Amino acid sequence: MQNDILAHISYKSVPELLEYQAQNRPDKTHLLYPDLTSDPLRYASATFAQVNGIANYLADKYAKQIDLSSNSQKSIVVCLLANTSVNNLLTFYGLVKLGVVVFPLSIRNSKAALEHLIKTTEASYLVIESGQIQIELDGLKLIPLENVDWNKNYNSSQPINRTEKDSLENIQLILHSSGSTAFPKPIRLTNRGLFYIHQVQASANKGFREEGDVVLTLGALFHVAGLCTAVGCLMSGATYALPLSKIYPPTPKQLVANIQVEQINKIFSVPVFLEQLINELESDKSATYEPLKRMKHIFYGGASLSDHIARKFVGNGIRITSNYGATETGMVMMNDLNSPITRYNFMKIAECRKPFVMIRPDDHVLVHLPNDPFCQPGIANQPDGSYSTNDVFIEDPPGSGEYRVEGRQDDTLIHVNGEKTNALPMEHNICASPLVKRAAVFGHKRLCTGVLIELNREEAEKYSNDEISDLVWEAVQAANKTAPNHSRIVRQMIKCLPMSKTLSITDKGNIMRKRIYNDYADIIDKLYEKFLKPDQQNTELSKGNNKQEWNQTSLKNYILELLTKLNIKDSDEHFDTSRSIFDVGFDSLHAVQLRNELTSIFPSIPLNFIYEYSTVDSMVDELISRNNKINTKSINNDPKHYALTENLIDKYINLMKNDSSPINPI
Repeated sequence: MQNDILAHISYKSVPELLEYQAQNRPDKTHLLYPDLTSDPLRYASATFAQVNGIANYLADKYAKQIDLSSNSQKSIVVCLLANTSVNNLLTFYGLVKLGVVVFPLSIRNSKAALEHLIKTTEASYLVIESGQIQIELDGLKLIPLENVDWNKNYNSSQPINRTEKDSLENIQLILHSSGSTAFPKPIRLTNRGLFYIHQVQASANKGFREEGDVVLTLGALFHVAGLCTAVGCLMSGATYALPLSKIYPPTPKQLVANIQVEQINKIFSVPVFLEQLINELESDKSATYEPLKRMKHIFYGGASLSDHIARKFVGNGIRITSNYGATETGMVMMNDLNSPITRYNFMKIAECRKPFVMIRPDDHVLVHLPNDPFCQPGIANQPDGSYSTNDVFIEDPPGSGEYRVEGRQDDTLIHVNGEKTNALPMEHNICASPLVKRAAVFGHKRLCTGVLIELNREEAEKYSNDEISDLVWEAVQAANKTAPNHSRIVRQMIKCLPMSKTLSITDKGNIMRKRIYNDYADIIDKLYEKFLKPDQQNTELSKGNNKQEWNQTSLKNYILELLTKLNIKDSDEHFDTSRSIFDVGFDSLHAVQLRNELTSIFPSIPLNFIYEYSTVDSMVDELISRNNKINTKSINNDPKHYALTENLIDKYINLMKNDSSPINPI
């Protein structure tokens, strides 16, 4: 390709890049990570030479367990299953030094999804962190994750001798999609594609990332944004900063503490962390926006940022920077760093990419042409070899060359945390019930999914409202069983429309998703408001529970019952109450559900409570402490109060056992 933006680089792979920086910037700090040996809220550091030395050491350790002598023409695929941490990143660097293809896996995947990805990529090895889901497959060798000893001197470690020559066209990495269908999809990245992601951004915006930058990265290392930001810092000579937390993800309070670190001058984040950060700043009267004003820019990607959150940044004079790209295609559009900060969500196509993409005039969908050299191999989804993103863009104002994302042409919903939900298969499964005529799943730019139900009038007339509610819930539960965890619909997010209302459809019978969302925008907003910010709907229950009766044991058992109800643990399973529940499949939707349950008994629990107290033990301690403070101020001496309390608790427990929380009424 003429005028290749990689023409100036001398390295052809990540291993060569590590060696290059170790020789040219040996003593410059490249990595900031939580100091787990003393204080995880303080940074320890490693230079380029140290990072390269550790990678060489780890490569030597793993070489003793991976057979690199195979005569097969196929590349050796090594999967990596570990939480985001400094050990995870350094293990990636060590493995690529062996010349193998590394496949980081999300720890949020189900066991079935992990097995599918391993089989699909024909992986032979799985480097696995202690405590992760155990995978046993024929032909798969499990290798324990090596923990780095930071007291050891690694500078003398030498690189592994390899006979094959590195090339920009070699597959270096496999990443996977979020799993908008039943299982996530593996996507292979070449060295060229990996390096392009950073270089496109650097060519589009002068000063995007420079040697003196310290970039705090709030994104998982199994995701293209988190890992490729690390590679981008490696390419530019910048410092890559992991979040200050003992266990990823960081809590909202840790996010606030993290932005106080004076060295940090840029942030990359997925939108969900920015929302948590703003919510924490708004709720903590002692916190200010001043540390964020120090940032040159806050770069976000992976999903859209809610307008009300973006306005908090812009209103305080803080530059937030949007971008558009995908694992399959690399970076395509960026916000102009010289534009007014109010234009944060308007982007320009990078000059180097303009000859290879087009926005179709009829439907405004971005398409990558068959000759696009920036795309990863094997991604074409059109007969002519092009790749349609199904993402709709609007040029605003017309002729300006500045675009904003309007939405998806297809039925994929992108949530605020970057996860994706394919609404169509869920709708089909729900409509398998004879009671349901049509269903419209929603959740784009939201934390979780919900569904609008149009009932089959003839069938509905056979049942009472309560029976309809139970039958519709059964249909949704059936759809949840085959959906990814992040896509499942909770009972409170189901709305059965009145018999006089319908869901708009096309001539071909397909639901008109955008029109439906507009028609029922108020109903959808109220569902989220009621679910995400419960306002003590059962006030008698909240008032009646005698908080003085709770102790450490009874409250711990109660929370464990709730975790069982949320399918986080089995009823007879031993559960480590000192371990973060986010380590065992707990996610943001679970957090909302658990908080709502606890709020019905312990009012005024903050929105970020579950993130701040992510172990059962810490939840119990905090709730008991809060409860004691309340009860010392207001003790009810009415003898009838205690009998009423016992009756209400019994009633609540019975409701829980019967799972009889009502669907929003018809």
